[in-house]
Amino acid sequence: MIKSVLLLSLLCSSVAFSQGYMQDSVDMSYYFPFHQGERIESVPLPAEVLGYQIGQMHVEHAQQTQYLREVARASDRVTMEEYARSWEQRPLHLLFITSPANHAKLEDIRMRHVALANGERATSADENLPAVVWLGYSVHGNESSGGNAACLMAWHFASSESEEVRNWLDSTVIIIDPCLNPDGFNRFATWVNNNRGLTPVADPRTREHNEPWPGGRTNHYWFDLNRDWLPAVHPESKGRLEQFYRWRPHVLTDHHEMGTNSTFFFQPGVPSRNNPLTPEETYQLTGELSHYHAHALDELGETYFTGERFDDFYYGKGSTYPDVNGSIGILFEQASSRGHVQESQYGDLSFAHTIRNQVATSLSSVRGTHAMRDKFKRHQREMATHAAEQQRESGIAGWVIDASKDIAKANMMLELMHNHDINTYQCARGISANGYTFPEGGSIVIPANQPRFLLLQSMFEKRTEFTDSLFYDVSSWNFASSSGLHVSEINSASTLRSAMGAPLVEFDNILPTPRVDATTVALFARWDSYYSPAALSTLLQRGVRVRVASEPFAVDVQGESNSSMFGAGTIIIVLGNQELSRDSIASIVNSVSARYSVPFVASVTGYASQGSSLGSGNMWTIEQPSVAILTGNGFSSYSAGNVWHLFDTRMNIQPVMLDVESLWPRTLDNIDVLVVPDAWYISDSTVLARLAEWTMDGGTLVALGNSIRHLSNGGSFNIRVGLSPSDDIPEKRPYFLIENDRGAKRIGGVVLSATMDLSHPLCFGYEEPEIHLFRKNSIRLRAPRNPYAAPIKYTSTVLESGFLHPTHRENLSE
Repeated sequence: MIKSVLLLSLLCSSVAFSQGYMQDSVDMSYYFPFHQGERIESVPLPAEVLGYQIGQMHVEHAQQTQYLREVARASDRVTMEEYARSWEQRPLHLLFITSPANHAKLEDIRMRHVALANGERATSADENLPAVVWLGYSVHGNESSGGNAACLMAWHFASSESEEVRNWLDSTVIIIDPCLNPDGFNRFATWVNNNRGLTPVADPRTREHNEPWPGGRTNHYWFDLNRDWLPAVHPESKGRLEQFYRWRPHVLTDHHEMGTNSTFFFQPGVPSRNNPLTPEETYQLTGELSHYHAHALDELGETYFTGERFDDFYYGKGSTYPDVNGSIGILFEQASSRGHVQESQYGDLSFAHTIRNQVATSLSSVRGTHAMRDKFKRHQREMATHAAEQQRESGIAGWVIDASKDIAKANMMLELMHNHDINTYQCARGISANGYTFPEGGSIVIPANQPRFLLLQSMFEKRTEFTDSLFYDVSSWNFASSSGLHVSEINSASTLRSAMGAPLVEFDNILPTPRVDATTVALFARWDSYYSPAALSTLLQRGVRVRVASEPFAVDVQGESNSSMFGAGTIIIVLGNQELSRDSIASIVNSVSARYSVPFVASVTGYASQGSSLGSGNMWTIEQPSVAILTGNGFSSYSAGNVWHLFDTRMNIQPVMLDVESLWPRTLDNIDVLVVPDAWYISDSTVLARLAEWTMDGGTLVALGNSIRHLSNGGSFNIRVGLSPSDDIPEKRPYFLIENDRGAKRIGGVVLSATMDLSHPLCFGYEEPEIHLFRKNSIRLRAPRNPYAAPIKYTSTVLESGFLHPTHRENLSE
């Protein structure tokens, strides 16, 4: 009772002043306890620009940029360059920090260093070439201790007059990538700053520690940018890769955060999960460098772990991508305060504390790179020789890709290769391989004998045998499977050389323009291009009436002596009965064709020599659908963002983003298609009832991943989900193996083979029944009672690439 009265009196009091708002302040000696000494006073302290000390508030991206610009302006040791813009148009920068003498010849240093990294023979003059260390921070926006530490690192390297720092700057080029994910970083900083009180609250239940969906981890489209080094889909990743190959760092650090009740992790990871394509020396040097991190954390009295939990397998991450390129990638994982201070099993964890550990391991990375620079330089130079030896031993001369059937896909593949500094060539003559003929001029040739051979091998290999059955990330991501293009390995060097034409950067997007005049009856476009849906959506948005063929048909087309066959799904524009003029339709079609690389042809007759003529009921009229995506608590932002990005940036479909907590009875009115992303839970049973009612009224519902399980509960939907394989282990096993046994049955990411019913509308546009599908869950949909309702099923062999537990192979087969 006394406590309640006291609290009430405090709430009713009128406070005339406030003091100690920043009472959790720390000074710079907290972050640099062993680096005191003279400083260059013209380099501003963070607090002089920001108005508060690092660690008191979360630095927002614009503030970080402002401060780093001031440091670069004040110091002749620092230059700052923009290298990309995020989706929300925030700039991404690199800071280049080295001695003024090195700055005067920085481009010469870079060019010579890259030449050596690509295999050029070293001379005695190269012995003193500086080492290059890249410090990368906060690729996950809500792991913000790294991005805040970046400000401190810039100040320290720019201002310190210590002999150690001067030696580092003389013999090292330090590259700071202060924030790899500006949009997520800013989203999280705004949340925690808005929700902290005068005195930070450590209770994990407080609002500050529970950011709303989708959280700050991801970028604008809710993608995990730390998995985008290999696919290189987003502008942040593309810009970073360009700089990576411009500089080829010897060491690249990747600063992250993990659960609050953890300590600190640094690589190496679990040895049995190392990617076998990475040279063993890479892991040895990683282990040697780890002693510098251990010493730095020991000095601070910090506890840590290494050699467990995390791995070095998937090359799509910032800590593993460098490994296959002759660099040393280092993952750091700091326990997260996820705000300004939070309770943990080790006591209250402050934001400043997390930043200090990132500072300590940033310093240990530079110190170790400086001390081991000769080893790192030799390792990187020898990597080119190692790659050449591996290429010869593999017997792989190169790869050939049929690009003739889809220019858009072909140019995506070319862009991907060039993002990874891989040389590509036009096919100068036809090649037959594995029973398939790759056409002259319309195919891409990629020679294996180039510095990026190991990376290429990882892109195209299909690996199904592994030392370990546990993976922190996906066990396979095959670019031949993901692109849907025909790719074949070439083992004859002479065959490859004879087929290599001119270097190829991009295929010509100019397509033949169909002639439209008074005699033209219809225009056709096949449904087999990547951007066919975008073309259709754009036509409908521009007011063109469009039909689609439900069955194959043949009709005479302009410029062809015989009738041409068109498959089910073909887009048909009958020029009669249109509100737009023929000239307007011709102009729209030509612009759509050029924009999306979708070819159109014209016909002067509606009569089909095979199949249905154009006036048949088998030619369905298409209307522009209203599409929505269900978002919010319980749903995977990755899954929702994947669909959003696909529709918005590629298919010219603007989805309505519906929050599940606002799904009222009339919310779905006038929505034709609703995508329900992968879901951890759908807590409100009324949501399921509303979805079922809407679907019964004619709505088309697309369920992804675990949302299928939730929809199958309660009987609202006629979905039968087979049980996942049991975790029960028949024979007696030591208890310490339980996590390994269970983990081996987790499907973390594999490529599986399936077959399609090509007559089903979902499969329109495909020419061959086999398709490769990426899978990350163990859900098994049991065969529906409707014999026409399951157009896709897995093959009997099922596994195409990656690790799949034998139990899953058996249960998913067919």
